[in-house]
Amino acid sequence: MDACNGDLRAKYEAVTTFHDWDEYRQAALLLNIYATLSRTTTMGKGKSRGAQSVWMTRNTKRIEIRFEPQPRPQNVRESSREAFAAIDTTTQVGQVALCIIEASVNGGDITRAEIAHFFGMEKSTVAARVNELIETCKQTPVKVGSVHYRIIELDDRRHSLTPDAAPVKVIALRAVMCAPGNYTPAAEAAQTTLFS
Repeated sequence: MDACNGDLRAKYEAVTTFHDWDEYRQAALLLNIYATLSRTTTMGKGKSRGAQSVWMTRNTKRIEIRFEPQPRPQNVRESSREAFAAIDTTTQVGQVALCIIEASVNGGDITRAEIAHFFGMEKSTVAARVNELIETCKQTPVKVGSVHYRIIELDDRRHSLTPDAAPVKVIALRAVMCAPGNYTPAAEAAQTTLFS
């Protein structure tokens, strides 16, 4: 099957730009699958000023998929604490947080090395972003969309699933849904004290 002249070419232009990170990741995954199946395709990726791109070339035809974040709106939040805790998903920290959240679905987890492999980033860069998230979560949960999460390190260590992983067990990460940082439970109702 010719990936460049088949279904994928019909779905995407020669260069397709996404401003939504999730749509970009889905398209990049599809491109990667087509390239892997065709086996005679050249793949590449690049980064420039916050934008990312992946491309494949086959028979001198090239399909490129780009992610270019929208400029952040300069609106005022209710409090500086909320603004600090809300994750901007176009930043590296936001992308790492989303990756951990997605990996945590159904009790899953992910290691720093797996995040670095997924994004093609240096492990030290990922470790810095993860440590930043963990420190933030010690003070207040991070907010992605309308849901609050705490990023935690699991006590049980496991082997990383990356191809170049060392045979050493490492700490895995998980995102846990939680209440907002400013949450206070409601006062106990007066009737319950009558019956206690």
